[in-house]
Formats: sequence, C-alpha cells, structure tokens
Amino acid sequence: MLRLSIFLSFVFFIQIYLFAQDFKGNYKLINNTYAAKMQLSSSDQLNYSGTLQGTLGQMQVSGVLSNGILSGNIQSQQGNSFFSFVPNMNGGNYVMAVMNYNMHGQPMPATTTYFYFEKQEVNQHAVVSTGGRAIFFNGVKAANATVKKLEDFYKVKVQDGRYWYDKVSGMWGVEGEKTYGVMLPNLPLGGPLKANASNGKTDVYINGRNLPQEDLSLLQTVTGYLPPGRYWIDAQGNAGKEGGPAMVNLRQMVNNQNNVNSGSTFYRNSYTGVGSGSSGGTFYVIGEDFSYIH
Repeated sequence: MLRLSIFLSFVFFIQIYLFAQDFKGNYKLINNTYAAKMQLSSSDQLNYSGTLQGTLGQMQVSGVLSNGILSGNIQSQQGNSFFSFVPNMNGGNYVMAVMNYNMHGQPMPATTTYFYFEKQEVNQHAVVSTGGRAIFFNGVKAANATVKKLEDFYKVKVQDGRYWYDKVSGMWGVEGEKTYGVMLPNLPLGGPLKANASNGKTDVYINGRNLPQEDLSLLQTVTGYLPPGRYWIDAQGNAGKEGGPAMVNLRQMVNNQNNVNSGSTFYRNSYTGVGSGSSGGTFYVIGEDFSYIH
C-alpha cells in the first residue's frame, strides 16, 4: 500500500509540486463587500496558524498543508468553521472555501461560501529578475515571461534546470530521470515529449515516453504486469492503448485495491488480461499462464 500511495502522489494530485506552495504571509480579501485581512505563519511549511481579522472580529486560523491544499479550522465567537485554502486557478490569487460543521463535526459542502484573497508583498518594490535564467522543458528554454508568471502565481522561485513535461498527464521530472511529480496538464511549456526523456529502457511507453524501470514498477503495483507497448494516461487517470479509447481508470483500480482488506474484490485489466483480487485476507493475481497467491 505504501507503493500505491507513492504512485498516487505523482499521478493524481493536480497541484504543481515543482512550484511548491508556501502559504506564509499576509492576505487581503478582494471581490467582496466586506473588508478582511489574514495572516498565516508556519515553522515547517506543513502546520499553519494565524488570524483572520474582519467584520466579525478577530478569528483564529489553524490548518495543515496536504497535497497543495491548506485546510483546517476557523475559530470565532460565533463558532467554528472548516476551511480549505488554495491558489485560485480561475484568476486572482487564492480562494478560501468556508463550510459549517454538522452535529457530528463534519464539514457540510452545501453551506460553502467562497472568499478570494490576494497575497500582500512584504516589499512592494522588490523585483524578481529572470534575466539569464536557464530553465528548459522538453529541450526548449522557457521564456522569461512564462517563468515570471509561474513565480508570481505560486510565490516561489523556479529552480534553474532541465526538465521533461508530459502535457497529457501533467507528469514531470528532471531530464533523464524518473517521474518526480505532477503539474497541471496542457501548460504552455516546452516542445514535444521525447521518448528518451527519462532514459527509460523498458519499452513501455506512456504518452510517448519510454518508462524507466522505477516508474514501471510503481505503475504495475496498480495495473499488474504491463507488457511492452504504447499506452496513454490522462490527468484524470483514464488510460488505454495508444490511439485507442480509454479502457481502464487507474483511480478506480486503486480504489479497488484499497478495498483488499475490507472483503472480497476482483478486478481484471481488459487489455493485459491480468486479474487481481482478494478474499478472506488472501490476495491473488491471475494471468494467462501464471498465478500468484499470497
């Protein structure tokens, strides 16, 4: 299950790990009739605390950063509320979703209210220079304007280097190496993904990239044995043979595997012919001419 979690961390989370988030700082509420300011601090970039000052007075904010989303609790004299805080992909800087708790202490999505914040720069005169930068995606140098937009939006400095980027799935890595993480798909970065982007030798191609053994091993913890061939995977986990329709959804396959210890399950991969399942605590894999029982 640990390997499954590792695989999920670079396939399905849509946050851009290359431009990791740091939510420390001061924020101002925008696009709202109310005035409010928020301050967040953290000593480890995982656990955050701060204050939200608005028309209802000062409220205490505390949360934990996980998979690019800061979520937690807002405490006020009127009661507690659940919040999630992320960069706003549709414009603006950040969006905070605030929900009421039910009697069982669970957030109620039907009560969600959205608030939009902009991050306040400590030094309004500071200028981030991208002159002389050497940042390449798929062999093409990223324009300074593109780098600056990414840095302005994510409030971090993009490290110089050479990267590969799969626009279909969003996966990325250092040129010549395995998958490191995943960013949003279809970003205007670099040229076509090259087959040797990761120096893979397995002859299992995903979106045109020859997978290195480490990537293939992680993928096979979900799919079972995957024969050499050409396949595609999109950012939603849909997958199939290159040029063909979706035949499986990796997210659903992972969910099936997560139920291994909760009862009897079975799943057969429609294009490898390999099936896996469990019953009474026994896990088994069945192929065309082999089987494994544990």
